[in-house]
Amino acid sequence: MARGVKLLLIWILCRGVNVVSSSDERTVVPLVSTANGKVQGTMNHAVDSSRPVYAFYSIPYAEPPTGSNRFQPPIPAKPWTGTKDATKIRNYCIQDQDGWNELCQTLKFPMKSPADPASYSEDCLELDVYTPDVNAKLPVMFWIHGGGLNGGSGHDYNGTALSVFNNVVVVAINYRLAHLGFLSTGDSLIPGNMGFKDQVEALKWVNQNIHAFGGDPDAVTIFGESAGSWSTSSHLVSPMSKGLFKYAILQSGSILSDIVVNKNAEYHFNEAAILLGCVNGSKSEITDCVKQAPVEDIHQVIVKTSGNMKYDRVTVDGEFFPKHPKYLYEEADFSDTKIMVGTTEHEMYMYISLWSFDGQYNYGTFLEEIKFANELFCQKDTVTVENLNKIAKFYLDKDISEMDEKSYREKAIEITTDFTMEFPVLNLTNTFVERGGTAYLYLYSHSPSHMQTIRPRDYGAHVDELLFLFGYGFIDPNELNERVTYTNDENTFALQLMKYWVNFAQNGDPNSEDLPKWPKYNLESEEFAVLQPQPNVRQLFRKEKFQF
Repeated sequence: MARGVKLLLIWILCRGVNVVSSSDERTVVPLVSTANGKVQGTMNHAVDSSRPVYAFYSIPYAEPPTGSNRFQPPIPAKPWTGTKDATKIRNYCIQDQDGWNELCQTLKFPMKSPADPASYSEDCLELDVYTPDVNAKLPVMFWIHGGGLNGGSGHDYNGTALSVFNNVVVVAINYRLAHLGFLSTGDSLIPGNMGFKDQVEALKWVNQNIHAFGGDPDAVTIFGESAGSWSTSSHLVSPMSKGLFKYAILQSGSILSDIVVNKNAEYHFNEAAILLGCVNGSKSEITDCVKQAPVEDIHQVIVKTSGNMKYDRVTVDGEFFPKHPKYLYEEADFSDTKIMVGTTEHEMYMYISLWSFDGQYNYGTFLEEIKFANELFCQKDTVTVENLNKIAKFYLDKDISEMDEKSYREKAIEITTDFTMEFPVLNLTNTFVERGGTAYLYLYSHSPSHMQTIRPRDYGAHVDELLFLFGYGFIDPNELNERVTYTNDENTFALQLMKYWVNFAQNGDPNSEDLPKWPKYNLESEEFAVLQPQPNVRQLFRKEKFQF
């Protein structure tokens, strides 16, 4: 255990952080003046810590995208009079909330979105700010949530522990999701990428206002996981995002994944229009019908098509993406750009574990399981029967007659992790470095102890690192966040993980003297950090897997 992190853990668990008396002025939640008006927040504490974090919830950064503003780029929030109450969460963006909560429950993820339909609205373009000191000039960590671009919320992530233990300002945003965020006609009628443009507007708001919360607008790091990483990797090459952030952290996702960019936008728009009953008239008239559809009807279409990711994909709209992101990456100059990027070791455990089958598990079942997962993320020519057989034969290290269900499933997780996450992320990282960028590559490899009772082995699965990065072992439970108890080693690991991330946000380098060394990634040595309770360094191997 690194000495500095060990001392910090003892400090947190045994004494609290910066104990403040009730008369200390910091026990009074400050009133913050933004360019739009005043906001009044609330005070949070991490477990066993007396140092407050000031939380400001549901600050609007854009006007409600309703009525004639539906499917349009966001409009900056207008000023308000008086003081806006930012002590509680207001709205979540419209989504299939039941499906999202069921997924979180199945995976034992200690968060959920509200079950009350009234909590979901088109009027959801808001953000949360967590700050330990409104009078400072601290690095800013701008969080973009995942959820396949069709679920989740910035409100799901409590930034208290990350903020107070590391002296940073944390911003977590909402952006439009599913059809309301990414539906496109494939032309100027509805160009698409509304959700990405929301993220740009939120970044502009941060650049203009974060100084009032103790943040440094010149030290903004964007970070996101899964679809949040699709987003983050998109901002690296979008001209709309240029100059709005300094560093980027990409967790388990790449905009260069096969299926993220919608190649049949108009076809999928027409499918959605039919479900909404918009079937008569010219293309312009059908588009107007969709724009004017009751939001309840759109919500039902979102629920009906949830899990079919073809509706929730980005488009080459000529503005956010002037051309396909593949070409933007290949042509970019990243010589002044630094990223941290990586995946978890068993990303696809969460999908494979949800796949059910009838009868005996055999080689045919194994191929079906690979096909099921890969079709979510890969083009059709990758998941042909012929190609699946080639892939299976390459990965299987023993005769089919010796394979049982456990062996098959472990190989299915390895294969689908490589094809859906590992290869696209490595492809992006290699291109980024070839174009002059500085990258720190990681592999997260630890299963949270509270999940090990439901998993067949110590899997480091999709989203697992977020439990430690956001310090869920240090956060008091509430109606949306369950308390998770971790071992002392895991709490130490959580502090290490936070510090790597915050070091990078401060300096563009995750390293410090009290942490195990994390080398820069280069195309010769191909070294990366393995993030687990005892971090170490490895090199890439079996590169022949890329042949597929």
